[in-house]
Amino acid sequence: MATRRARLLIAAGAAVAAILAVAALVTHWQPDASRPANELLPERMTAQAYSRIDGLSWERVPWPTVAGNTAGWLSYVTAPDDPQKLYACALAVPQGTSPRIAPLHLFITGDGGVHWSPSHGLSDIAASQCELRMAPDASNELALLATRQVSVTDCPDYDLYVSHDSGQTWRKTPSLPPAYQAPPEPQTLSYCVVHMLAASRHLYVLTYAALWATTTSGGSSEPQPARIDRSNDGGITWQRISGPPFFGQAWPLLLSDGQSLLATEGVSLSDGKRGLRLSASSDAGATWRAEAILVDGMGAHPQLPFGTAATTPTGSSPWYLGMNDQTPSHFFRIQVAQIAGGSHYQLLPPLLVPGATPARNGITTVLGATGSANLLVLGLGPNDTVPPEGTGDDDRAYTQQWLWEWDPHSAQWALFGTPLPQPWPECSAACFQAHFSAGLGPSGQGLYLWLSSSAGEPLYRAFLPREAW
Repeated sequence: MATRRARLLIAAGAAVAAILAVAALVTHWQPDASRPANELLPERMTAQAYSRIDGLSWERVPWPTVAGNTAGWLSYVTAPDDPQKLYACALAVPQGTSPRIAPLHLFITGDGGVHWSPSHGLSDIAASQCELRMAPDASNELALLATRQVSVTDCPDYDLYVSHDSGQTWRKTPSLPPAYQAPPEPQTLSYCVVHMLAASRHLYVLTYAALWATTTSGGSSEPQPARIDRSNDGGITWQRISGPPFFGQAWPLLLSDGQSLLATEGVSLSDGKRGLRLSASSDAGATWRAEAILVDGMGAHPQLPFGTAATTPTGSSPWYLGMNDQTPSHFFRIQVAQIAGGSHYQLLPPLLVPGATPARNGITTVLGATGSANLLVLGLGPNDTVPPEGTGDDDRAYTQQWLWEWDPHSAQWALFGTPLPQPWPECSAACFQAHFSAGLGPSGQGLYLWLSSSAGEPLYRAFLPREAW
């Protein structure tokens, strides 16, 4: 079904119909000639209008059911080249209970969620969490990480499974990287979290201290770097990756070629400022090179255009960084940096909604970038008001969230005219799982956005037709 894209001029919350696109204005800061060439200075973008995209519809896709149990859906992936194919893993939790460990189930659909089939290659697996990954360079290659959190004070046990035939059969890896080692006393480690990346030729397991190591005498907390191990032989042997120190959940981003990685790291600059260093690897983490340092940058979540393998940003294919943690405490304060080469990085302007300011811009979640380098975010709508600083409303669940698109070519925001179909929990800024699929799907040829929450919320699909990009 074709979607009609109407351009409307809207002035800071008041809708005024017009077919007009207004370019953003950029305030340039003078570069500091004494800085190294790879240090990028910030510049703030401002916009006085946005466009509107009408015709978007959200379709609810039913999850499969587990007989006699409530399915606690934890992770799902979509095939990037087939909008009809999805995989979902869940814990089968008996009604009225909340066990720490429960049976794990994996389901597959090849018709967009109309019919789901269980994967019989996995059986007799119990877990407290599951994480699914699809190799970006081979959609038939899958990996599943099953973790069992026996105690909140210890690192979890985990098993890693791989499939080479689109989830029909699975093999448990014969070995695993060494467990995260707690630092020596007087420091203690609260617990660890493991995370996994998968490509056709490589597996990555990342472990980090979810709660900082702290001294038993009550000294200051210090973040602990994550450990990253890579296997080139399907989990038979593992090798520690050396490179930029990764902290917290600032995981490396695996690009579509399965070989290239992008990582962020906070650094201190010589003049007392803080910066964010971007490092890239083109050989599966064997070697790293510093791409740039964002002066005044903060902890960030990288977002690259869907399907890209480029480790160098350009004007037509920029990188995005969603800065600040995507948690309820940072509602409306997620700064988004756009990097397109040159001596500066741009901070995207606020959404044009009432009460939005550069510091509180109305954005709740950064979802990802499309293949044409447009960025999708969730935020408030044209009739909502960003609460003032200190009102205590930062972490409340808003009844509606809206999908916005940033177009780096016209340098303006566009609002999709249909809000998300239901309220989302307060953790939605941290819990959303978003995936893209491009190809022939239930609504025709084009780009599909899949959206759900790891808190067990329903799964929705939106068709973003080709002409909208």
